[in-house]
Amino acid sequence: MAVAYTDSDLVVTSMPEYRVAQQTLQGAYQKSQQAVQNMTVGYQQKVDTYQQQQAMLTPDRRTAQEAELMQLQQEIQTMAAQQEQQLKDQELDLMIPIQEKVQVAINEIAVARGLDPEYYLYPSFFFYFLFAVMGGLYVFGWIHGGYENV
Repeated sequence: MAVAYTDSDLVVTSMPEYRVAQQTLQGAYQKSQQAVQNMTVGYQQKVDTYQQQQAMLTPDRRTAQEAELMQLQQEIQTMAAQQEQQLKDQELDLMIPIQEKVQVAINEIAVARGLDPEYYLYPSFFFYFLFAVMGGLYVFGWIHGGYENV
């Protein structure tokens, strides 16, 4: 039985498409963080103003401003959660096609060598084990101009 192993994480992170995706995600992350930061600064300014004026406010006005501050704080939390979800969705949109491209390339190598692909998914990366009965053939496949040891 022959066993072939491909570290798809290494393959993916070596691809130009991955670097472009990472740059895109980094830009989106920074933009998201800036938007949340801007809202937080505005909120903090309102809190500071409220604290300075609190003693001079009527009970009704104090209650109204406290409600406004609580509402603004909730909006910031909601926005942060939405931004986080959008970043996760964008990451999936960018990374799935890259991972699929690697998968196709691995399958092509397996078929070319007469191997039957079996896949095992681990938490942080993919390991691909290819099995075949070919007199001890060992194939290590590197995609995109890489190498194979046969």
